[in-house]
Amino acid sequence: MRPKIGIVCASGGSEQKERYSLPEQYVSAVVAVGGYPVLLPCCEPVDAASALDAVHGLLLPGGGDVDPAWFGEEPLVGIGTIDPVADAVEISLCRAFVEAKRPVLGICKGCQVMNIALGGDVYQDIHAQTQSVLQHRQTAPAWHATHAVRVVEGSLLERIVGARELKVNSFHHQGIRRLGDGLSASALASDGIVEAVEHRELPFLLGVQWHPERTFHRQPWDRAIFGAFVRACEAREKGLH
Repeated sequence: MRPKIGIVCASGGSEQKERYSLPEQYVSAVVAVGGYPVLLPCCEPVDAASALDAVHGLLLPGGGDVDPAWFGEEPLVGIGTIDPVADAVEISLCRAFVEAKRPVLGICKGCQVMNIALGGDVYQDIHAQTQSVLQHRQTAPAWHATHAVRVVEGSLLERIVGARELKVNSFHHQGIRRLGDGLSASALASDGIVEAVEHRELPFLLGVQWHPERTFHRQPWDRAIFGAFVRACEAREKGLH
């Protein structure tokens, strides 16, 4: 039996509140490495117990910006679209899966959600709050890797991808500032912005700031990230962790 991977779906935006949406690449990537996707809608009240019963691991996808109220700040001029329901659901689910020691993979916004759920915070706008001149929101096609990240030696990410440097795509203007409890940076961009985080104690909790679902068919390390996540969920299903 394939491990069941819960993927959070947000509402379709202010003009599409009657539907939930998710880019199909997340589903395709999970299926390609042996997982069975289960779509989890962002709706309140949050039922984390049912989600834990339904799936073996949680995938937090990309999206808009997280409401800075979650880390005690007011919104700055550069902040983008906020979905308060998605924030509440994703943070609640992340905390529940962490407490249950279930595998969690966060992608782009999902990486930031993971960090905030564990008590960290983010730059609301990298270019307004840091000296970075690196293009973190690329204009190249989504499948094209545009900048390098340096992988931390000895990290879970290094064991997964088998390399100390990767070329990745980039579609974010926010970034991790203060790390959440138990988290370590496992990849950095050349400007020092955190590009990946992982948990120092849990079997599998990994967040990446890029979008491997857009490049898993081209970049072996991005496919390896999904493969490692699904294998961790399979081990959880079999009671190996």
